[in-house]
Amino acid sequence: MIGIHSKSKYDALEVGDLVSTTGNFSQSGVVVEKKADNQIVISSDPKDVSKYHRYSTTTGLTLEEKEKFNSIMDEISKTPNLIDEISLIQIKINELKNKEDSGKVTSVLQNKQAELIRKSQELPMVYEVGVEQVQS
Repeated sequence: MIGIHSKSKYDALEVGDLVSTTGNFSQSGVVVEKKADNQIVISSDPKDVSKYHRYSTTTGLTLEEKEKFNSIMDEISKTPNLIDEISLIQIKINELKNKEDSGKVTSVLQNKQAELIRKSQELPMVYEVGVEQVQS
């Protein structure tokens, strides 16, 4: 199902962002096109939704950030168990957290890691924290 919306609460949406309703059936959809006249095209086709949100909601990220997050998770998800995934995400977070342009991707990785921690009930084996965060 495809819906077209004009100027309103949809102004801030970008390609790849989730929207809560499309059409008359309240189906989740994703922005697949933003037109010059500020209209957006929304698709609820699962292939379109999964193109941008395979692993987690990436609404709020730029298209490039969505692609970066999904490519990181594509690689990590090849890991056979959740504990290793959690650790690999932590390694990637540690690599990215000091890069200026990676703040949003790092944040979505942290959210994904928290989701996996809740699911597995395990913490990463190794992680970095600031000295001021350690309680003695």
